[in-house]
Amino acid sequence: MQTFSASIDGVIRMILIILLLYFAVRFLGKLFNPPSNPNSNRPRSGSAPHTRPEGDVRIEYTDKNRGAKKPNQSKEGEYIDFEELDKP
Repeated sequence: MQTFSASIDGVIRMILIILLLYFAVRFLGKLFNPPSNPNSNRPRSGSAPHTRPEGDVRIEYTDKNRGAKKPNQSKEGEYIDFEELDKP
């Protein structure tokens, strides 16, 4: 049975071959699959593009919330009790 020992030259040579293969695959990937234009309006996931302007807010209610009566109709708002934290 033979035992092989790794030399520094062999390890460096293997690392260089792995790096060469990595960059070759990366280059070929970019060559055959060019990136799409990021400014295009075409959706990437296949869904319909957004038709609402940016910043537009729309609230959708489910059926159980539609008939619900709001408990507090005052114009004051909800009271929130805050606690002060001691700094260490």
